Amino acid sequence: MKGQTVRDGTAENNWWGSTMADNGRWGWVPEVHFAGGDNNEDDAGLLMPGGYTCANVCAPLPFWAR
Repeated sequence: MKGQTVRDGTAENNWWGSTMADNGRWGWVPEVHFAGGDNNEDDAGLLMPGGYTCANVCAPLPFWAR
């Protein structure tokens, strides 16, 4: 999901992925923390809208994406 830009050193990304944390809770993580890819590039390995198959277990949409 496209949203707020997050920076980490020279890397930046405005794409976010819904993921389950180690504690079993769902949430959103900025893709700037993912390995590989260019700045502001979506992760080709993640499900995109239209192919959304979370079956109501994904985290609610964050405030910046509503």
